Amino acid sequence: MLQRFSIGLAALLLVSTGALAIEQSWLFGPQGGPVWFFLFDTDCDKVDMPVALAYGVHATRVFDFQWVHDFGFQIDFLRASGEGWKVNPRDDPFDRKRVRFAYSYYFASLSATYFMGGRFFDPFFSGGFGATVLRVDQTRRLPTDEVDFTVNLSGGVDFRIAKWLSIGIQQRYLY
Repeated sequence: MLQRFSIGLAALLLVSTGALAIEQSWLFGPQGGPVWFFLFDTDCDKVDMPVALAYGVHATRVFDFQWVHDFGFQIDFLRASGEGWKVNPRDDPFDRKRVRFAYSYYFASLSATYFMGGRFFDPFFSGGFGATVLRVDQTRRLPTDEVDFTVNLSGGVDFRIAKWLSIGIQQRYLY
């Protein structure tokens, strides 16, 4: 029910905002880069996770209104996977010092974005809400899924290759 409501609200927001705009355009682009995970588990002393490579796509709808220019909504999707280790786990029947696990990470968000536009370079900042799914597959155990609501803040700069295609650098913080 909440998922349908969220999708409907996002669609209504994009359509109704576009009706008020003087000019509008789309920006599409791939995303990729390193992602650092900071995980905590009460069943072990610490969780070691090396830097993972994330990749995904984003679509940004940019609007120009009479009262503000270069305002948009950004839709993001990212995926990463890798391995990590639990150090000194308390629930391990074999009393091992390190237990390896595999994980998959999925992130989707909708953010409000403001571009401080230039001719080719577009610095921007954005903030919004999203959802993160972290699937952990421990050795000889059933996989566990953790779904979290996230608040995301980001900033960066895009280089516009064409009117609808950009490449850039973005720093994203998820909480």
